[in-house]
Amino acid sequence: MNQLKPLEDRLLVEAEAELSESGIALPEGVRRESYRVGTILDIGESVSLGGVMQENRKEWLVGKKIIFERYGPLHLKQFNERFFMVRQQYIIGIIEEEQKND
Repeated sequence: MNQLKPLEDRLLVEAEAELSESGIALPEGVRRESYRVGTILDIGESVSLGGVMQENRKEWLVGKKIIFERYGPLHLKQFNERFFMVRQQYIIGIIEEEQKND
């Protein structure tokens, strides 16, 4: 099976579906926000976000949710799935999950 591997400072991101306020999926041309939210699937060898150490950056970043600019990334379709190849410069921030205190 083929696998898509990002190079250099790129991240492979699966974007979340954008929904209207009533929960209906919006088509690509109707989006209002200037950013998207997605989950990091893989990273290139030059990516360094949030001061993460080189040796464990992949383990820390893969699976994280990020906010990225809408018009910079490359939109890809492979194996009937849609992905984005996002350069590090287009990432606005990392969404940190709140820790629940039991």
